[in-house]
Amino acid sequence: MIAMAKCVEYGEHEVDGEISIDLGPISLVIARESPDLVKVFTRANGQESSLGSINVPIGKPVEILPHPPAGGRVKVDHIMIKLSEDISIPPGGSVTFIQYIPIDIAINVGGSFLRLVPVRAKYALYGPPDLGTLCRYSSNIILKDLPDCLKAQIKIQIANTGSEVTQVSRVVLPLKGIGLYLSSTNQPIASSASMKVLNQTYAEVTTESTPSAEADRISKRVVEPKTSTYIMRYGL
Repeated sequence: MIAMAKCVEYGEHEVDGEISIDLGPISLVIARESPDLVKVFTRANGQESSLGSINVPIGKPVEILPHPPAGGRVKVDHIMIKLSEDISIPPGGSVTFIQYIPIDIAINVGGSFLRLVPVRAKYALYGPPDLGTLCRYSSNIILKDLPDCLKAQIKIQIANTGSEVTQVSRVVLPLKGIGLYLSSTNQPIASSASMKVLNQTYAEVTTESTPSAEADRISKRVVEPKTSTYIMRYGL
C-alpha cells in the first residue's frame, strides 16, 4: 500500500511499506527493504534514481524537512540569486525586499540528518572562467514551476555606500550562512541577508541570524543561521 503525502506535510512518517511524497517536479519514495533498512529514491516521468539506503528500524519514523539549497552532485559553496528586475540605488540609498530561492529536502532520523534530496539544482559561474565562483543558481524561471513548499522567502537589504548610482541585478550568498525556518503553515522561510555596495564592481554580502519574516509566523527553526560574508568583485 502506498501512502500519498503532499510535500507541504513536512514532519514525521512511519515507513511500514512504501511512502511516496509529492515534491512537485519529482516524487520522493521511501520503501522498507528490511527490519533495519529503508531504500530512498526519486521518481520522475516513470524513471527512478536511487539515493541509497538508510538505517531506519521498524517503528522509528523518518522526518522530512526543508533544507537550504546545497550543491547536489556538484560541490558549490554559494548561491547566485538573479533578481527579477534590476534595482537602481542612488548614493546613500538603501532598499529592502523579499526574494525567493529554491530549497532541497532533508531526511532526518532521531534528530540526526542522514540524507539530502536535491530537488531542482541549476548552476552558474560568477566571475571569469579561471577565477570565478561556481554557484547554485536561482531565478524566476527556475522558481516558477516549483510549489510554494519548495521555495523559501529571503529578505535582502541592499545599501549603496558608494558615490555613484548603482544597478544591482544579482546577489551571491554563502550557502553555509543560510538558516531555514518553517512558518505556522509549513512555508519555508530563510534567514535574512544584507549587501553593502561600494561601487558597481564591489560589494560585501553577509548572511544574518534573523529570519526573513516576523517571529509570530515562525513555528520551527530547521537549520541554524550563521553570519558569513562573500565579496562580490566581478560586477553586480
